[in-house]
Amino acid sequence: MDFGIDSVIYSATKYYAGFHNEYMTFGNILASQNAWLMLRSLRTLPIRLKQPSENIQETIQYLNNSPKIERIWYPFQESNPQLDIAHKQMKMPMFTIAFKKKNVSSIKKFCESLQNF
Repeated sequence: MDFGIDSVIYSATKYYAGFHNEYMTFGNILASQNAWLMLRSLRTLPIRLKQPSENIQETIQYLNNSPKIERIWYPFQESNPQLDIAHKQMKMPMFTIAFKKKNVSSIKKFCESLQNF
């Protein structure tokens, strides 16, 4: 809220809680058992955030070196003209990036080649 943001919405089931439960909420009310699980899981939050943060750095490096990528949008990228703002607003790199491929016609092939781990 210190940066002129009017509202912030978090999905607490992934990074905060460390688990995903389809029955976690009914509407916007958190069940007491799930609230307890979330509080318990906050103890390991720094550990669970460290690895994705390192992974995204490797991904950015790979994309920067790829001749198939035209542009990357990522706040902690060295070429970002607002890098100083990103460092002021965030303590560690986030895990979401956007990039544009040079050959738009190959996007379907790219999407079909993605794998879940």
